[in-house]
Amino acid sequence: REVVVNSTQRTSGLAIASLILGLAGVMCSLLTTIPAIICGHIARAQIKRDESLGGGGVAMAGLVVGYGMSVLTVLLVPMMMLPMLHEVKERANEIICMSHTTMLQVEVVSYAEANGGKLPSDWSELDLDPSDPTPENPLVCPTAEGPGPHYELVHPGAVLADLPEDAVLVREIDPIHDGKRHLGRKNGATELSD
Repeated sequence: REVVVNSTQRTSGLAIASLILGLAGVMCSLLTTIPAIICGHIARAQIKRDESLGGGGVAMAGLVVGYGMSVLTVLLVPMMMLPMLHEVKERANEIICMSHTTMLQVEVVSYAEANGGKLPSDWSELDLDPSDPTPENPLVCPTAEGPGPHYELVHPGAVLADLPEDAVLVREIDPIHDGKRHLGRKNGATELSD
C-alpha cells in the first residue's frame, strides 16, 4: 500500500497551541493545562473534518501532556500544602491559647476587684468547669494533649495588692509551645515565656 503525502496540508494552530500550553503547564499548572486539553480536543475534531489540516500527533501530544500535568497538579499541590496547613493550624492554636490566657487573667483580676482584692482559690469560683473538654472552655488549650484544665492559678487565694505588678497570675500548666508556656500577669501583660 502506498502512502500519499498531501503537501498542501498545514498543521493546525490549535494543535500547536495545545502542545505549547501543555508544556507550559510544568510552570503554570492548571492555568495552561486546561486550555491545552480544550485546544487539543478541538484541534483533533477539526483535523478529522478538514483534510487540509494536519498535526493530529501534535494535538495528541498536547492532550497527553495537558492531562498528565493536570493529574500531577491535582495530586501534588495538596501534598505540598499539607506542611503549610499544619503550620497555620499550629499558629491558630497558639493564638487561641494566648486568648484563653488573656481571658483568664482578666477574669482573675475582675474577681479580685469584686471580692476585696482576694484572688480566687480555684477555677470554680470563676464559674469555670475544669472538666469541660470543649475548645470554647478557656481552661483548655487546643495544643495540649489530654483533658483540661491546662491552666493554673499561680497565687490562689492571695491578695492582689500584695503581689508585684509583674506577678504571674495565670499560666499554662505544661510548657507545650516549643518548651514555652503562656503567662497572664497582674499588669495585664500576656506572653509566651520559658
